[in-house]
Amino acid sequence: MWRISPLSLKRTIFPIGWSNQRLLRYRKRRMVIGLKENGSLTVKRRKLAEYKEKRIFTMEGQAKGNSHIIHLDKVWKTYLMGEVKVHALRGVSLTISRGDFVAITGSSGSGKSTMMNLVGCLDLPTQGAIFLDHKDISRLDESDLAQIRGRKIGFIFQQFHLIPTLTALENVMLPLEFQDIELSEARKMASSILEKVGLGDRMHHLPGQLSGGQQQRVAIARSLANNPEVILADEPTGNLDSVSGANVLGLLETLWKKEHKTIIMVTHDSSLAKHARRVVQLKDGRIVEEG
Repeated sequence: MWRISPLSLKRTIFPIGWSNQRLLRYRKRRMVIGLKENGSLTVKRRKLAEYKEKRIFTMEGQAKGNSHIIHLDKVWKTYLMGEVKVHALRGVSLTISRGDFVAITGSSGSGKSTMMNLVGCLDLPTQGAIFLDHKDISRLDESDLAQIRGRKIGFIFQQFHLIPTLTALENVMLPLEFQDIELSEARKMASSILEKVGLGDRMHHLPGQLSGGQQQRVAIARSLANNPEVILADEPTGNLDSVSGANVLGLLETLWKKEHKTIIMVTHDSSLAKHARRVVQLKDGRIVEEG
């Protein structure tokens, strides 16, 4: 399981430092603004135009072929535990092509979680460099990393991490709202994504009214809201029964094969890893097998 702190989790979806209370105030204010709008949407239309331009750019990038989208170059990550240095990653080098499906496997303590945190722009390496779409992210500050997370990376967690007081539709709309997409357009886009994952008849249900498999599909829909190029999935079927797990895995395969998303999945389940095109096995912070 990808162990991620509550702060890091919030950073994958919400602006830095936002409490749940501030989040709710933000949504209420957005709803009031939406009701009062009188056609002066110049800024929001510009944001929407930028979003659509990004979609076109992504499609053009995919059409150019499988140039690498992620590259780790001799990456080390060292934590100081008192006076003891713990090397979570030891000189790892790895290249992931655009549109690839990669499973990262290994036992507890192998470095899977650390690698995913680094690729997901949630942490920085101690040594080495990490390139995302040919840009070195290992020297960026938190503000720039947050921008990259919002635009290029979608996160899927084993525990779903949906907001229980928001409907499925509202959960999927959140990332769009934080990109300043106009409310009616965000609602339309979120509805379309939920239809795509087979939840068109459940979009107005709260998470507590959905099955585990349905909640995970909402989480996948949320990860797709901003049309990310990379999807990071942490044990995406870990809390699901076999039927629901197969459905979620099938959805990930569809995103990979038909929409050419780059999928990176952390799993300890070898049978699940077999569905990926490549399997990278970590042990003691090093890659011991790759195929």
